[in-house]
Order: sequence, then structure tokens, then C-alpha cells
Amino acid sequence: MPQWGLTENQRFARPWGISAEWLEPAKVNTDPIHGDIYLNRLEQAIVDSPPFQRLRRIRQLGMVHLVYPGATHTRFSHALGALRVVQDLLDIVLNQRNGRHADLDLFQQWEERFGSLVPKRRGQREPVKEFELKIAEAVVLARLGSLLHDLCHVPYGHTIEDDLKLLTPHDENKERLGFYWESLGNNGKESDFTAVQNILNKAPLRKALRIILLSKVHEKAPDVRLREMERYPFVADLVTNTICADLLDYLPRDHNFTGLPVELGQRFMSAFYVLPAEEGEEKLHYQERMALRLSDDGRERHDIKSELLKHLRYRYELQERAIVHHAKLAADSMLGKALELWYRDLKEDAAKKAGGGNVSSVVDRGGEPDEVWSALERDVGIKEASEVEAGVKTHVENRVRTLGDDSLLEYLAGALESPDDAPPVGARVRALARDVLDRRLYKRAAEARRTGTKGRLYELFKSRSKQRSLERAAAHFAGVPEEHVVIWLPDPKMRLKVAEVLVDFGHGVAPFEQHSEQAHEIYKSHEDLWTATVFVHRKVKEDKLDAVVLARLAELMGVEWDRHQPRSANQPQQWPICLAASRELDEDLLEAELKNLLELEATKKAAHRTSADLTFADLCAEIAPHAKKIKARRKAGAVPG
Repeated sequence: MPQWGLTENQRFARPWGISAEWLEPAKVNTDPIHGDIYLNRLEQAIVDSPPFQRLRRIRQLGMVHLVYPGATHTRFSHALGALRVVQDLLDIVLNQRNGRHADLDLFQQWEERFGSLVPKRRGQREPVKEFELKIAEAVVLARLGSLLHDLCHVPYGHTIEDDLKLLTPHDENKERLGFYWESLGNNGKESDFTAVQNILNKAPLRKALRIILLSKVHEKAPDVRLREMERYPFVADLVTNTICADLLDYLPRDHNFTGLPVELGQRFMSAFYVLPAEEGEEKLHYQERMALRLSDDGRERHDIKSELLKHLRYRYELQERAIVHHAKLAADSMLGKALELWYRDLKEDAAKKAGGGNVSSVVDRGGEPDEVWSALERDVGIKEASEVEAGVKTHVENRVRTLGDDSLLEYLAGALESPDDAPPVGARVRALARDVLDRRLYKRAAEARRTGTKGRLYELFKSRSKQRSLERAAAHFAGVPEEHVVIWLPDPKMRLKVAEVLVDFGHGVAPFEQHSEQAHEIYKSHEDLWTATVFVHRKVKEDKLDAVVLARLAELMGVEWDRHQPRSANQPQQWPICLAASRELDEDLLEAELKNLLELEATKKAAHRTSADLTFADLCAEIAPHAKKIKARRKAGAVPG
């Protein structure tokens, strides 16, 4: 295939009804990973339009550049790289039937079944056969799909969408796709813009592209989702499967710009082919899907398998050393807290404007944001309150969809406020954003990564409202500002990706993860990277209040953190009293002494206060006289009791 994807005759055959002039070679871009990347005129018009240029301002790895300074590469360069890789993959699968170990594939079937000539069009030197037109349509779809697959990403989207769930994720956000879609091709020439929009809005092409770009909307079984494309389901495998143009670009690109070592071979790619339609029971299930041939003449291709595993291992290494690096997660947690506080301020302001007496009374006494919102529901009803909240989400969506990484942080830091912003960004939000910009990151107080706790922990505390309550309680107990404590509790399944690439192992076809124990082990290693983490402001750490924060969280969450555990505490619920007692005694409690103090504490709570009222200073003051008695008994050699 030509570097631009189509032969001259295929261009003139008008795949998807696109005129030949829009499929002509247009521009060559030089890339540090792949060398030259070739764009046709339609692709170049899309690249030159504002929604795509915006991707220059969104880093591929988010906050990773705060750990690896070179990791400032963008989703723009990644999208161009993915287009180059998808063309390489197309060249392989389209030509495999002419190779040494050819399999019956979809394109051979097409050649046999669709050999009739398509009527010659104006400008063609000779007519093309129907199967060549089908190939041309698949090529156009694959190139556009790879170019646009990250179109809907916003700054720090994983934090905003997946962690905080403030906005609908990019791969199911129909409204955001529509917003960007309507500006694609707007390169400053009105005639070009109109022509590109007419091309992209042709019903069959638009439908197929939307299924690729909005993968979560169609998140049924992958094979069912791809059959919904009606035409060329293998294209989605080329663009966004486990081993696909997306991964084959970002793996070397991310390693290159982080400086992490990588040695990847490409020979295994020659084993890709597209399964035929209606060919055997197993292959029927995966018909017209892309697969890797792991067997030749009944013998396993160990070279292909090992290279496939190598790619999966490097993907794991990138996750381990960059994506979940503690400094990167600290920055993510701070940004998340800033966004959350900003969102809460917007909601409270909206509630004040829309509410009545209940809202006013809660605001006057300084009630929490959740109380303000409950008051709004009482004032105007749940339906009206939901509409107010939808307006707040729209405000946030409209703001982030036009910004880049740094401009979002600068906006939150108060540098880019505009007159229509109400309320202005608050002081706590500005301080957090400024600290991220200046890399004054929160410190990791502790982790809880025991695999037996992660499912239970996430189910108990996955909602941010519950996590906020925990952060407030721990901050109150330690006597520090609420925003100085952040719990990072990701979904255990987030960013995990099973090795779904299909493999033909000689006796059938199956996802690689099911066929290979080693692939499954790599997936399990990804799972083991999960951890619940507590981050605190550097001053909290300097004042040695992080142990106090962790003691309260241990009590409330039932978690044993990996740091600052009082040696005399047998259970998480005992951490606060053991920590207070050890500080008053300058040593650990004996078991009988702990039992007496716990009984005393339980009696006091039942009599005149709740644990929520208690601060660590209060607890130390209460324990002080008992600690004095314990010291006296120990000095006298008396048995505790």
C-alpha cells in the first residue's frame, strides 16, 4: 500500500463517497519515534482544525512530567503516531495472503467474492474491482479512527472523569464528541470546512467512527460491539485493542520521553491477519476480527508469543514506574482535591441563587456543602435541584473542554479568571493549584496495599462524599485544614486492560489472556499495583501530625496502614488511643493497660460526647492523668489493673 494509504485508482473509486481530491497526499510530518508520517488532504484539514490542535496542549502522561521531566509529549503527537502505526498494520494484514505462511483471510474471501468491476469514475485510468473499494473504505476508516481516537480527551481527564466522576468519561461522552465534531475541518477556509463536515457526517462513516471513539457506549461483549459496526469490525481491533495502533505508538513513545529503557521488536507484527467470515465454528464467533497467528504447521511460534509478552511486560513497567509513581499520584490527588473544592464552591453558589429559606439558614450557620444541597432539595424539590446540578456540570464541562493542562491549572490558580466566572475560584483551590504548578507536592503519609482489603475498601468508601467525610474527620482530629488531607482510593479495575488481542493457536481462536498463563500473570501484576494512599500537606508531615491523621483513618476505615502503627494496637480501631497513650507515656501500653483505657474511653463516649467531637489534643488531655497513674504503678512494680 502507498504511504498515504490508497492507490490513485482507489482514491478515484470514492470510498465512503469521498471525492479523490480529499484523499490525495498532502503533508509529511517528521516524528522522533516513527520517522515520517504521511497525511492526506482530509486528514491534514482535520489536524489543522481547533479541536485537534487543542491536543497539543494536553500531555499524554498527565502529571508524569513532574517525575520524569522529559515526559511532556502530547496527545497530538500520539494521535499522529497512531495513524502511522495503523497504516503499518494495514500493510501487514492486507498483504499477509501473499506471504510465506499465508492464512485464508477476509481479504482473500473478498477477492474471490467481490471480483466484479465498480463502474469507472471520472479521472480513473482504469476501473477497480469491488473488493478493492472495500479495502479502500477500511483503510480510510482505520486511518481516521486512529487519528481521532483521543479527540475527546480533556486535561487530566482520568482524574476528572474516572477518579472524581465529575464528568462523563471521554469514551462515552456523546455531547463532547458532538462539540468537537462540528468544528473538525475548520482550518480557516470556509469551503474546506464545509466539504470536511459533509464527508464526516455521511451516515455510514459517522456511525462507524463513533463506535470506535465512544467505545464505552458500546461496552457489551467486544465481539458484539464490533458487529454493530456492520462494516469492517477488524478496524476497531487495529485502533484500540490491547495490541493495536494505540499501544504500539504509546509504548515506545512514553518510554522514550520518560527515559525508561525499552527494547521492542516488530517482527511479531507480521503474524497479524484478519479472520475470514463464516469459516468454522470458533472463527465464526470472531469473524472479521484481527488475530495473531501463534502457530505454523502445527508448531507454536515461540518468537511471536515472547514478543507479545514483552509488549505486555513493558506496558506493566510503564504503569509501575510512571503512572502510579507516588509523586505523580500526589499531584493527581492535589488536582483532584482542587477540582472537587471548585465544584463544591460552584454548587454552593448555585444553591444560594436557586434556594430559599432552608438554604439561607444552613449557609448562615456555616453548614457543610452537602447540607446546603440537601437544603436546596427541600426548598425547590429534588428534580429542580438536579437541574441546578446539571447546570454546574455543564459549566465545568464547558470550561475544561477548551483548556489545556497548564491553562487549567493556571485557571484554578486564579491567573485566568474571566468576568463571567461566579463565584471566583476560591482561596483553597488557588493554593492547591499553585502548589501543583510550582511542584510543592503533598507527601505520602502511608499506603494500604494488602490485596485482601482492596475490594472491601473500595466498595465501602468508593463515593467521594464518603471519602470527603473521612478526610474532614481526620483533619479535624489532627487539627489541620480539611484540604491538607487527601485519600487516594482508585477503582481496583481502573486502567486495567486484559490482553484481549485474539490469537490463533492452531486449534481455534481466543483472547491471548485466556490462552496464556503468563499473560494472565502480567494482568494480575497490574492488579497488585493497586493501593489506597493518604497524602498530606508538607506542613502536616513536618509537624508530625501525619501519624495522627492515619490513626483516625485507621479507626474509621478499619485499615492497617504501612506506617506509624502503634505497636501496642492490635486492631485499627485502637490506633488513636494507643498513639495518644504512647506519646503521654513515652512508651507503648501493656495489654491490660490498653484494655482499661479502651473501657474508660467507651464509657465517656456513651456518657457525654461522640468520637466526631474529639480531637487528638482532647484525647491526649483525657489520657494524661491515667498515664501519670500508669507511670506510678510501673515505677512501684504494681500489676496493671
